[in-house]
Parts: sequence; C-alpha cells; structure tokens
Amino acid sequence: MMSTFQFLSKTAMLAFVVAVSLPMSAQLSFWSPASQKDRATAPAVEVSTFDAYDLDVARLEAWLAEVPHAAAFEARTSEAVLALPLPNGRVERFRVVNSPIMAPELAARFPDIQVFAGQGVDTPVATVRFDLTPQGFHAMVMGVGETVFIDPHTPGDREHVIVYTRAKFYASTSKRTEGCMALELPQAGKEDYPTVSPAHPAGKEVQTMGLKPVSAASRV
Repeated sequence: MMSTFQFLSKTAMLAFVVAVSLPMSAQLSFWSPASQKDRATAPAVEVSTFDAYDLDVARLEAWLAEVPHAAAFEARTSEAVLALPLPNGRVERFRVVNSPIMAPELAARFPDIQVFAGQGVDTPVATVRFDLTPQGFHAMVMGVGETVFIDPHTPGDREHVIVYTRAKFYASTSKRTEGCMALELPQAGKEDYPTVSPAHPAGKEVQTMGLKPVSAASRV
C-alpha cells in the first residue's frame, strides 16, 4: 500500500514533469510542418534539400514581445525558452534575449525590426541569432553539429519558412563564402526595411547601417 509520503512524492514529480513539458509544447505550436504542396514548391534560396514549416506569426510576435532585453552573452540565464525546428524533424531549445545589433538611430527608424540571441538548452554550446521583421523570420543556428539556417520560403513571406543546412546549400551552388554580412544603404526616398543578419552568434555585437539578408545565399 502506497504511503502518504510516496503518494505526495509521485504527485510532486508528476507536477514537475508537466510544468517542464508545457513550455516546450507551447513553443512548438509556433511551428507546424508545411503541406505537401508547400514542400514541393521551390523556395527562393537555391538549396538541394530543405524542410518546410508554417509559422504562427501573430503568436510568435506576442511571445517575443515579452522576451527580456539584454546583451547576447546573458541569454544563458534567460527564462524565455524558444524551440526552433532543425533539419530532419529535430528540435532545439534556446534561452533567448532581445539583443539588438543595429545602431540606435537605425533601431529608432525601424522599430519593427527586433533581433534576438539565444544559447542552447539541449545543446549548451549551441547559439542562435534570429529576427522577425516585415520581411519574414530569419535565423542562423551554430553549434548543433552543422550550421542551420531558417529563412522565408520566398522574400517577404512571414508565414512559411524553410530549414536547411549550410552543406545542403553548397551542394546546390558553386559559390564561395566571402562574408557573413553585406552593407546596403537605403535608396534616397525609399523606406525599405533592411533585413538584419544574425550572422554573429551570442557574444559579438555589430553596429552598422542597413544590414541585409540572413540566408546562406546572402553570404556568398
């Protein structure tokens, strides 16, 4: 017969497991596997193999609005944990902070552009830089065995993304990497949103004007 102590211990353990698992389930609901049609449609980025996901932008934006502002290296202590899809159905959790890389004057000009940094939970050495802007969701994940990119299926598509590795990108192109970030100043009289490249994982801050794409294609 189970004693009162044993019953309470098992109840406490069950409550702990539920408490730990709920945030993960909630965060995974931001992403859902794309339809077969979307998977069959060629993305803007030339890549040999990719996974496709639908993104609940409204819910993710609401969640990100509560993420604390801090330096990238402080992500390891953040209580905000976000799950990101990786290739082949894998998932990696990251503690994240809102960590701008734009100069203050550019950040004031484009308040819709928010850049985040993250430190791995499941793989502590993993890092991520990502943004969610009017141009879509972009991310670069490092330290998970291979460099992983998440990009809009097509430019400006905020609800559909592709997930792919650097190796799969180079398997479909002969280009060579010349740099991680390109500088493009806005054209006179044109208020295009610059896309901020999360090219520098947690630790290195970049302050410049007019940062452009995050995808592997932008780095070649």
